[in-house]
Amino acid sequence: MLVLAARRVVRPAARSPKFVAHLRRREALAVHLSARSKTTVQSTPPTSATPISSDKKEDDKEEGSSLAAAWAALPQEHRAGLGVVTAATAALNFSFGAIVPVLPQYALGLGLGSSGVGLVLAAPAFARVCLNSPFGRLADSRGRRPLMIFGEAAAACGVALTGLAPTATTMVAARLLVGAGGSAANAGSTAYVGDVTGLPKVQRHRGLILGVQSAATAGAWVLGPACGGVLAGLWGAPGSFAAMGGLAMACAGGYYALVPETLSLATKADEPSSSSSSLLNEPAQRTCLALNAVLHANYAAILAIMPLRCADVWVTAGPLEIGALFSAVSAVGVFGGPLAGKMSDRHGRAPVVCAGLGLAALGGGGLALADAVEPFTAAFFAWGFSVSVAGPALTALTNDVAPPSRRGESLALSRTAADGALCVAPVALGLLADLAGSTAAPFAVCSLATAASVGFLGTRASDLPSNVKS
Repeated sequence: MLVLAARRVVRPAARSPKFVAHLRRREALAVHLSARSKTTVQSTPPTSATPISSDKKEDDKEEGSSLAAAWAALPQEHRAGLGVVTAATAALNFSFGAIVPVLPQYALGLGLGSSGVGLVLAAPAFARVCLNSPFGRLADSRGRRPLMIFGEAAAACGVALTGLAPTATTMVAARLLVGAGGSAANAGSTAYVGDVTGLPKVQRHRGLILGVQSAATAGAWVLGPACGGVLAGLWGAPGSFAAMGGLAMACAGGYYALVPETLSLATKADEPSSSSSSLLNEPAQRTCLALNAVLHANYAAILAIMPLRCADVWVTAGPLEIGALFSAVSAVGVFGGPLAGKMSDRHGRAPVVCAGLGLAALGGGGLALADAVEPFTAAFFAWGFSVSVAGPALTALTNDVAPPSRRGESLALSRTAADGALCVAPVALGLLADLAGSTAAPFAVCSLATAASVGFLGTRASDLPSNVKS
């Protein structure tokens, strides 16, 4: 009876409405918290992944095209190959620069006049103009490696044979061999670089990679003439040519040992045709051809007319002062190339090309108008920086518009336009200087043509593919 009484006392308390409601609220809260905990655990990975991905994108944006990021993006199997191609390109330009102080005097010693010296200097460019397109198509059909190896070896033999030439005829033949070998090596190496920098993770760094290569080439031209003069003084002209030929042959060995074939990376949807007409029908291709021609016409003006212009403005300057000025301006390209490449990766190729060519137009105008050493030097440095900016961005643009399955042929067309300008412009600008009776006239014409090319690129921007922007 006492137990029953106790139960009667306890049961109403246990089942009181307030108590039951309290228990139900606690149970509902527990169920809610449990479900929320499970949902949170399940959704944690994507929730935490989103900020990480966003941070990564922000880091990538801040890094832009840093050299470390570009190196990390390169596949392991192509790092050594790209390094060899960059070093070999610089070495070949170093050898060309090294023989510049030696070749004219050596050719005069064989009985050649001024016109004969001009023919010897122009022979490689003439060979490249004739052979660029055939070698470009061969790179698309047979591969990059064979052209790099055998082309570099042929150029090495041509450089060495130049120093052994007993007559003017054999010297011209040796220089033609240099041009033919260089054309083949360039067809393979530029297509290889285009293949590697066209990989999905590497393409956003293409401008920077090409800018570093441009800097290496500029550095080679800074050191080449000085080293060539030293070697000629130690070993004579034949010894200097033999040393440069040996350097080029070592580069051919580097191609053979370390550079892999990349033809399989190119899209093979369309086979390369035997004609370049279909490529020339594309507005973007024609734009790149015109811009390359204008840019290299500026190079030609500097090489052919600048020494004469220096003599007119800087009357007291001798060969040593003029050579030092040229080297200092070339050194600007060591810094301008990577900067321009990085900017083109971030902001697009066309704006950087326009900025570089626009500054080149101002520099050319300054060279034409300067009548004292100070403004002349400032204009020369402005021009040197401008072409170092325009060059890598334009090379990246040319790679961007090249169809992967016809990359070798497409890049060869732009090189042909550049080499054609180097063949024609020195003669045309020299004739203009003679007719005008002033060395300022060629620079005025170059300035106007370069300014016109900026406007031309602006009107053609809609023809460029969307991948010219990073």
